[in-house]
Amino acid sequence: MNIKKGKCAEIGAKGIIVSHHQGRLPYAVPPMMILPDIKEALKDKDMTIIVDCGIASGADVYKTLALGADAAAVGRSMMPSLEKDGAPGVSKFLTEIGNELRYIMSNTGFAKVSDIDDSALYEY
Repeated sequence: MNIKKGKCAEIGAKGIIVSHHQGRLPYAVPPMMILPDIKEALKDKDMTIIVDCGIASGADVYKTLALGADAAAVGRSMMPSLEKDGAPGVSKFLTEIGNELRYIMSNTGFAKVSDIDDSALYEY
């Protein structure tokens, strides 16, 4: 894939959000497929990469971090919890994501979120 080499960094951006709006853009490439290319294109830039696209579990967060994101946004995925139980529902949702992420990290040998890489992923 041909990624422009750091165009956003050249204009002064300090971060980017990679999204395809939960698949509502039928022509867009899913972020998980292109994330390694984006990370490579920005490797020498001081850029934060945030993925926003159907992140609904600790496993989703783990995969985004392993593929090169600095953070994962769960905005839309927490809406049912917010609508049903308000702030306590969102707190529970985020706690569950964090617990699942810690569980996966313990099974893949990563003690810190910043250490997660793609060594435990299998591409088929």
